[in-house]
Amino acid sequence: MNLIFLIFTLVKVVGNHIFTIFIKNSSCNKFRRGAMDKPQFKRKAVLLTGRNNWQRDTNLNAVLINYLKQIAVTILWEDPATITVYKVMSYQNKIKWLPQWFRSLNIRTTQLILCILKPGYYSYLKTRFDKTIEGRVRILEKRISLYSHQYDLTIFSRSIGGIISSLIADKLSINQLICISYPFENPINGIEPYRFKHLQHLKTPFLIIQGKDDEYGGVEIIEKYKLSDSIDLCFVDTDHNFDLTKENWQPVLSK
Repeated sequence: MNLIFLIFTLVKVVGNHIFTIFIKNSSCNKFRRGAMDKPQFKRKAVLLTGRNNWQRDTNLNAVLINYLKQIAVTILWEDPATITVYKVMSYQNKIKWLPQWFRSLNIRTTQLILCILKPGYYSYLKTRFDKTIEGRVRILEKRISLYSHQYDLTIFSRSIGGIISSLIADKLSINQLICISYPFENPINGIEPYRFKHLQHLKTPFLIIQGKDDEYGGVEIIEKYKLSDSIDLCFVDTDHNFDLTKENWQPVLSK
């Protein structure tokens, strides 16, 4: 009974905090208001898009978000609930003794609350079940169309997000692309042309920050793949997980 009471208390406390975060930081509300605005000029913004499971990059996301806040750039997300979910995750990380299953439960609870309060988010989640390249392209195109009238967009991507954004960048007139750990090939499946074939003709400026020992394509990509002149490669001493020390992050962020 004590264990049940403890679990109930934890869910209640964290649930109340989640609701407070949502009310103050409802990204869905911000997106809808943004769509109604008609500014006279476009502001610069960075749209973040990542892996199919972006929660695997919690630490990496924290570094990027902190840096982008320092340079006072507008941050936009492919997933409209990311801001709220990220704040919940940050709050949970302060409670070191929380078990992993409870942390995961809170994230799912947060998404459920968002679906209830904002039916539009439920529609978005349904589209995320389609994890194919085509499905991700459709989702990102919709997000870009929502923001492009208001912002001069740079897309900052991670892993497969780099493939998705580079496939549509020229068509949608994106200002610039940046990708951390572009997956040129699959370690298991080998060569898959859809990952790199379009890069030969890409016109949008594209900075790829790649680990020298990345199993999805390391320093050998220079000789292995034909890339457009608009693509700039920057190599760092890491692999696909991109686990860097604070000191090693500085030259990356300076790019």
